[in-house]
Amino acid sequence: MTAENKTLEVSSLSDLQAKKHSMKWERMDVMELEFDADLNLRFKKGQKTFGIDIQTDTYDLPTMKLQIIDGVGIQEPLDVSLRSNGKKIVLRGDRRGQAGQELVADPNTPKDVLEALKNVPVRIYKNLTPEQEMELVQDQGQKPFLRSETVKQVWRLQQLGWGFERIAMHLFEVFGKFSGNARKVAEIRAIPENDVVNRRQAIKTWLRGTLDEYVMPAYKLGNRVMRATLLSEMHLDGLPNVEKPEWITTKATQKRMAALEKARKLDGNLWNHHQGGAEFNKVIEGFIKEDYPDPNVINTNATVAKKRLTMAELTARVEGSRSAVAKMAFQIASGETVDEFPTKDEATSLFEAKEGLAMQYLPSVKADANITLAEAIRAFIVSDSITDFESFLAKHSNPLQQNETSEIPAEEIQGGESGVEAA
Repeated sequence: MTAENKTLEVSSLSDLQAKKHSMKWERMDVMELEFDADLNLRFKKGQKTFGIDIQTDTYDLPTMKLQIIDGVGIQEPLDVSLRSNGKKIVLRGDRRGQAGQELVADPNTPKDVLEALKNVPVRIYKNLTPEQEMELVQDQGQKPFLRSETVKQVWRLQQLGWGFERIAMHLFEVFGKFSGNARKVAEIRAIPENDVVNRRQAIKTWLRGTLDEYVMPAYKLGNRVMRATLLSEMHLDGLPNVEKPEWITTKATQKRMAALEKARKLDGNLWNHHQGGAEFNKVIEGFIKEDYPDPNVINTNATVAKKRLTMAELTARVEGSRSAVAKMAFQIASGETVDEFPTKDEATSLFEAKEGLAMQYLPSVKADANITLAEAIRAFIVSDSITDFESFLAKHSNPLQQNETSEIPAEEIQGGESGVEAA
């Protein structure tokens, strides 16, 4: 390891925040780095987190490896904790470090990249507490956290004794992505940082429901609730190979957590973190019946609530729809006023008219017709002209059979009575 300055010793969290951006860095071989699975907030296949066997990766190391190859090494310094046992644990830059080690093990990695990975820039911290290590782990700038990763992140902080206000102050921007509420994050950013009272109050008021009445209570309500919550969020994130939750916690979130908390209090000393209690378990059974009416389909055909399309996604669909019916449906969904909803869809009528022509001409197509796939797609799908499509078919058909084809009624070609009724 080539030292450009001595290792930084940290005495407190405020000391950490004050020093970490001003300190210089050192260089070391990427293979000297180690990783703590309990610290990383991503999901990795084969690991177990909060009782769930992880079957998919959210590290996205292939993308990270490409970035390292393109940049000929790791450019941004990694934050590393030098522990009392001598281990150098990566805190910030875990994905880059692991991707770098995989590249070293890959015989196809370019030599200049391999050389660069022997001199990775790092910031070394000494005497960090578990709390300080987590502070650095959360300082992620490249890949936004998923909803399920955010839940895992909050629970890790609760394990360290963090309360609502502290978590809210630290993670409010992460929860902007969690809730899809970028506008609220912008409003809070607009409050001057030196206006501590108003800034804190705005954050606490906003996150009171999502954080204090959903994510954090789930951690306190036992293994069964934690498992259902994390699996529900993983499904909402669209992660593959995830088992179905016992019930869906992303449905009526705050109301359901409040009902469970009330039942836990009724159970009193008879409730425990692993088995719940009589009243508590009765409430859960009610949720299961609501979410999976047929007990035979529990954990097989569950439907987890889907996230609504954003305004940007709706606008894109309006602009990209060729169907008048679909276009207006997306316009209505996005809040636009539509004077008259169409009763027939010209795009569908045109498609059906082309389909009819294709079926009539198909037996007459010349055996030696040299039609490329691109020509066929352009004529049938891309072109809006029924006349051009018929001319295309006639060009590649035998005249005798071509003359036997019947005319298609004009009203069908123009989107008349054959048009499809609007849904």
